[in-house]
Amino acid sequence: MQGKFVVTGCGRSGTTFTTHLFRQVGVDARHEEFFPYIKRRWPGVFYDRKADRHHLFGLDWGDYAAEIAWQAAPFLAWLHPSIPVVHQLRHPRRFVLSRISKGMTHADLRNRYTRIKINNRGAEAVNEAAFADKVRYLAEFWVVWNDLVEKNARGSYMRLRVEDLDPAAFGKMLDHVGVTAAPEAIDAAFATVPRDTNTRPPSGEAVDWAVLSGAARSRLEAACARYGYDPEG
Repeated sequence: MQGKFVVTGCGRSGTTFTTHLFRQVGVDARHEEFFPYIKRRWPGVFYDRKADRHHLFGLDWGDYAAEIAWQAAPFLAWLHPSIPVVHQLRHPRRFVLSRISKGMTHADLRNRYTRIKINNRGAEAVNEAAFADKVRYLAEFWVVWNDLVEKNARGSYMRLRVEDLDPAAFGKMLDHVGVTAAPEAIDAAFATVPRDTNTRPPSGEAVDWAVLSGAARSRLEAACARYGYDPEG
């Protein structure tokens, strides 16, 4: 049976696209079935060595292999270190526009693990905030949440920018998580799954990092340098 693995990031980073790619090459990949349920209580994810399973407040990560969910980031350290992690990223400017277009979800989870405020409130205030305030919150969230993935990953770690996700890069991802697929199957997956799967058209406004404070701008630029992005790109 295929071993378990996790693909995560900060959301709006192409994880639905990746889920469908995995399914096309025969991997039982699920999108946000396990981790989204960890919200209001202290995380209860644990590895049951005797049963060789993971549990979460009675919710069981069953026999399917891949959990692909941005919500996994705070809880990776609770998983068995045999589980590899793929950290999927998207350019912060495109992440911000996509998140604004879709709207904010899972505010309680975001508030618990980021402590970012917008107009002295948490993530629940983002949907009704002015565009510039949304940009300020989401730029900080992109930095903090991606950092959570790196800090908490115990299993073997791979980082991949969704902009670089092509058949060759996906093949490396498959190798990392222990999946074997023929090159022809990988090519067929990319020919079948649209790259704009679950994308959202951006709003009419443009993201200008000038709205960030000096400290927030520095944190964003440092993270972009780490991940290989031009913040103005």
